[in-house]
Amino acid sequence: MRYLTYETSTDYVELDKEVEYVNNLIELYRIRIKSPEDIQTDIHGDLSVKIAPALFVPLIENAFKFSIFGDKKPGIDIHLSSENGTVIFEISNYYDKYSKNHETTHSGTGFINLKKRLELIYPEKHQLSIETGESIFYVKLIINTNGD
Repeated sequence: MRYLTYETSTDYVELDKEVEYVNNLIELYRIRIKSPEDIQTDIHGDLSVKIAPALFVPLIENAFKFSIFGDKKPGIDIHLSSENGTVIFEISNYYDKYSKNHETTHSGTGFINLKKRLELIYPEKHQLSIETGESIFYVKLIINTNGD
């Protein structure tokens, strides 16, 4: 909570602070599920670059909200890398596209707000791709932080 209250009031934070918050958020979610080992993370690279705060939060929350944990492993897979001022965040999760939860509660507000923020903060310096497959949801966000 302290991170969201104090750090997100600034325009940019160091990526290592964002990573610390993301790791704490993931750990909270791990406590809530029966098989915490179904969450895989890979974070590496130059974490000293500055980035707008809380950009990854809606992507992580979406993955946990709609993910199914079961036979397919990992249920959620998160990769974050940073090199030469380029930050790449990838997240994928298995989901049941026929689930009532997926059909009726998904408003898309988090993605809409994220897209607006990215356009304001990183115009022409980001790429956001969202792919919905038969049973997997995949998001890739690339941000060029050079010049920010």
